[in-house]
Amino acid sequence: MAVPFQIFVDGKPIGALANKKYRVIKVLPGQHVIYVLAYENQKSLTIETTAGKNYYLKVSVKVGIVSHRVKLKEVQEKKAQKDILKLKPSKTFDLNDGQ
Repeated sequence: MAVPFQIFVDGKPIGALANKKYRVIKVLPGQHVIYVLAYENQKSLTIETTAGKNYYLKVSVKVGIVSHRVKLKEVQEKKAQKDILKLKPSKTFDLNDGQ
C-alpha cells in the first residue's frame, strides 16, 4: 500500500502528495528548506530560488528489507517536464499569499 508523502517548506506544512501526482508550490526568491516525511523517515533539501525560474524536485522511496528510505532530489527542467506528462496535478500552494 502506498503512503502519501507529507511535504513541508520552511517548516510550513503543505500537505500530502500521493504517488503519481505532482504539486506546484510558489515561493518568494531566496533560500528555502523543503522536506518530505514518509513512513518512519524524512529527507530535506535546501534550495536557493530566483524570481522567474521554475525548480523541480522528485520524491521517491527506496524500498528496503527492514524499512523504506525517502529520497528527495532536484531534477533538471527538461527531464521534469517530460516526467510530469505521466502525472496528475495536485493542489497548487502559494506561500506568497500567506497560506
